[in-house]
Amino acid sequence: MAYPTVSGPYGLVPVKMVSGTPYAGVTRLYSIASGYASNIFKGDAVKLVTGGTVEVDTADAAMTAALGILHGLYLCFVRPTAAVFFFFFFFLTATTAWLATVM
Repeated sequence: MAYPTVSGPYGLVPVKMVSGTPYAGVTRLYSIASGYASNIFKGDAVKLVTGGTVEVDTADAAMTAALGILHGLYLCFVRPTAAVFFFFFFFLTATTAWLATVM
């Protein structure tokens, strides 16, 4: 089967963990600062910044090591009876706080 024509980038895809073991679907949760002023999409490299939140790794002159690849985002609404979670593959500029799953 031929590889399909791609009209846009896929982003980065995990192959192995830092330890060298094959990627098996494991992710870690990190926060994105409420009101963060940049879009983040699945497959984008992210870095850990002061305050313990993640941001898009722009590969600037600071050469901060990438923490990992964004897999998705959880948005949580807390109700009096229960918490409701929604899963997304993108974060849009200046939205409220989210939890990011990072590979």
